[in-house]
Amino acid sequence: MRVRRCGVLLAMCAVLLAGACGGGSGPGTGAGTGPGSGGGPAGDGYAVTVRTGAAAERFDAARLNGLPAVSVQTPRSGGETTQTGPSLVSVLTSANAAGYRTVRVVGPSESVTLAAGEVRPDLLLATTRRGTVKLAGPGLDPSRWVRDVTDVEVTP
Repeated sequence: MRVRRCGVLLAMCAVLLAGACGGGSGPGTGAGTGPGSGGGPAGDGYAVTVRTGAAAERFDAARLNGLPAVSVQTPRSGGETTQTGPSLVSVLTSANAAGYRTVRVVGPSESVTLAAGEVRPDLLLATTRRGTVKLAGPGLDPSRWVRDVTDVEVTP
């Protein structure tokens, strides 16, 4: 009798765990809840928020796509060697963020702080296949790239 109860209990735990981890038969929705995302990296509400002090500008996919796209070669990339998207400079300009000392680019699992001199026109918020953007560029070591950018924090 004890063995049967343990088996039933284990089966119930497995069902609960599968549900909590998205263990359904189809692919996940990708709808996360990271800061600034409004719905997660692959969700329809994905956006990048540029913060300067108390001011915040939201850049959804349409607004990012409305900025001039730049393509750069990144031969040190472990994946795609051509990155395309708006430059970080154009995003900051569109958000009226000028005269900064540092710019911190944040994603759900990593972030990087750039000195003003590192923010160059070939540093991009490059579009990914998931519909998000990543910080990438030929002059930035790939170990400092940020995937699924959610926030850009500007320090004047």
